[in-house]
Amino acid sequence: GIDPDGTIQTYTWSYVSGPGTNNYTIANTGAATTGLYNLVQGVYVFKLTVTDNRGGTATDNITVTVNAAPPSANQPPTARTDNDITITLPVNSTQVHGNTSSDVDGVIAAYKWTQLTGPTQATITNGSTAIATVSDLTTGIYTFELKVTDDDGASSTKTMKVTVLNQVSPKAYVKVYPNPTADELKLQFVTNANGKFLMTIYDANRRMMTQQTIDKTQVSITETINVIGYGKGVYFIELVSPDGKTRTTAKFIKR
Repeated sequence: GIDPDGTIQTYTWSYVSGPGTNNYTIANTGAATTGLYNLVQGVYVFKLTVTDNRGGTATDNITVTVNAAPPSANQPPTARTDNDITITLPVNSTQVHGNTSSDVDGVIAAYKWTQLTGPTQATITNGSTAIATVSDLTTGIYTFELKVTDDDGASSTKTMKVTVLNQVSPKAYVKVYPNPTADELKLQFVTNANGKFLMTIYDANRRMMTQQTIDKTQVSITETINVIGYGKGVYFIELVSPDGKTRTTAKFIKR
């Protein structure tokens, strides 16, 4: 305010109208310049009263319009999956998890699992849920993608790999113990193949000492062999597979 024939002695700011009597703060009601705080959406009217050095007064109103805050931009969700998975045949399926995906300003509205790469087309069960199952997998590396969409339509993706390994067959071998032996021998035979194996024991001159059939029904078997009647020396045990294509041998000493 100004006073053409004197000076302004006091300033007084006061509330006239607005969204509510408690929805404002005048920083300094007695200053020429003040601040208004804690306002809410709506139209306010404040009045300034000035008094000069002769006691004269004058007033003026100021209108303050507070607009609504602009809507905040939607933040996209975050897709999260398992770490990469490795399985070994004959297992040919696994679950894939996306249930740790999140959305900071909303909720996950949709999940979608798809296969991006792989040696064959996998079967995806429950592909529209957080936890799906992928099956009918064969040896190789598959890549799957999870897409999550929030309640405002924003989306994000995350990929993961499933590696399928061939079944590792234990190496066929024969173990005999105790070695050397005086009377009895334990024969441990390990191989994936099953069926009727022909076992033959030879001496060092390739003379056959005994021969019998072993009906093998599991990966590892142990047989007891009596060698009391054998003379001292080196002997060989040979096992021939049912198809005759595989021969496995071991050596033992009779003392």
